Amino acid sequence: MDPFRLILLLIGAAIVAAIYLWDRWRRRQPKRDALFDDELPREADGTADSDDDWDVIPLLRHAVRGAPVEEAQLREFAGFNGREAKTAVAADEARAALGSVSTRDDEPPAPQPAEQLLVLSVIAQEGEVFTGPTLSDLFEQLGLHYGDMRIFHRMDADSGEGVFSVVSIIEPGYFELENLPELRTPGLALFMRLPGPVAGTAAFEDMYATAQSLAAALEGRLGDQQRRPLSADVLAHMRAQARPFRSNALA
Repeated sequence: MDPFRLILLLIGAAIVAAIYLWDRWRRRQPKRDALFDDELPREADGTADSDDDWDVIPLLRHAVRGAPVEEAQLREFAGFNGREAKTAVAADEARAALGSVSTRDDEPPAPQPAEQLLVLSVIAQEGEVFTGPTLSDLFEQLGLHYGDMRIFHRMDADSGEGVFSVVSIIEPGYFELENLPELRTPGLALFMRLPGPVAGTAAFEDMYATAQSLAAALEGRLGDQQRRPLSADVLAHMRAQARPFRSNALA
């Protein structure tokens, strides 16, 4: 074999070996779920949003009715991902199917969970904000009332209690009526604590429909508690979380 052919053969073998080794290295790298990545959305200048500017958890902890929600519960919701959603929904459906076969009419209903916090967000498009006057008009149109904690609430007509509430996602989170004309916020958070005055499914569907209406009217996007786009899996999981709760009147 002449030297030229030998050189070509060696180069070809080296290329094949390099491709093989690179492929093996790539397969060993951990895969990242872009939708549930811990990194916050980037602004135009390439910097991440400040946690302080976007932190609503302290307000939620104090604004919900009753005792503060445990931090672990918020971490559980914030760390939820799509694969866990599919598993959780499948487990809920399996339990429901098993219960429909084995539960007799004379058996008491299963006890409901002690407490659950559910959060949705409505986020302005990049570079845009929601203004106070626009929000005030929309809240009125959607039947949200200004009240306790200086935030807006959906009130249950029968009990007079709050079903869910709306806050700004930037601190301090609450709304000062006299300052509404100057208010500018990049987003809203809608949250509810179960059990409440309305059964869990009805309460959550009301909050979800309200969030959809706000997102459509404000030309924003609907998100989860982490302000990421609300996926079908997360929505299904939140519905499953709300389903076991009866109203306070029936609890």
